[in-house]
Amino acid sequence: MASDPLLLTVREACDRLRVGKTTFYKLIAAGQVRTVAVGPQTVRVALVDLEAYVRRLRGEPEPA
Repeated sequence: MASDPLLLTVREACDRLRVGKTTFYKLIAAGQVRTVAVGPQTVRVALVDLEAYVRRLRGEPEPA
């Protein structure tokens, strides 16, 4: 959607994937989902990285 933000909070990313924060932080720690630091204690998840994670789950090729 054109109105989707580029960066999501952890809670927003959890909501989109329908997983809890513990599971999501495990995905981050495992390198499955990348994060972006926007401050010393603040991280966000780029929408494109969340979409890439879902594509990998589905076995779809990465776009060129």
